[in-house]
Parts: sequence; C-alpha cells; structure tokens
Amino acid sequence: MNFKIGTITGFRKEAKRLTKKYKSLKQEIESLGFQLSQNHAIGIAPGINCFKIRLSKASNNTCKSDVTCVITGFTAEDGTVYLLSIFDKSEKDNILDAEIQELIHSISKE
Repeated sequence: MNFKIGTITGFRKEAKRLTKKYKSLKQEIESLGFQLSQNHAIGIAPGINCFKIRLSKASNNTCKSDVTCVITGFTAEDGTVYLLSIFDKSEKDNILDAEIQELIHSISKE
C-alpha cells in the first residue's frame, strides 16, 4: 500500500532552518518521504501511530550524536503519514510525550 506524505507548519519551519545548516538534509528528507510512502512504520514507536526516525547527517559524520530526528504520525482515516517534527540531536536531546501528543493533535488543525 502506498501512503501519502504530509507535513505540518512546525515541521516545515524547522526543516527549512536545518536544511540551511546541513545541505544534504533536504535530500535525506526526500529519501525518507519515499521510504515512508512504502511503509509508515519506520523507526522507534514512542506512541500510538507515531514513530521517531533517526537520520544520520551525511554533511557531518563525526559522532553518534550527529543525527537529526524526525517524528512522524500516521492517520488511518486517509492513509497519510505526517512529518510532525524535526530536530538536531546536538540542539535538543529528546522530545517529551506531551510534545508528541500536541503535535498529533495539530494534524487536525492543519
């Protein structure tokens, strides 16, 4: 089954900021989008219908913490995988469950 890929405003803003910092990130996000269109259940599941995916940055392979995390959410109603959040592990260590719930609720507002 093929899934549609959507984004929320917060993801687009953070992705734009990070792609200016890491030039290869745009291509990595596009590749992730293709993978997600084939299988929505990629990564670690911190919540229901929600996954945390680690992308290693090709621009900077110096240590394990040089990864970017993408939080995705899946809605069964229309078969869309939403890219909810993206953050650099060097800037933000983790995302709280309350933040994930807020991101999931923001899908319906978009």
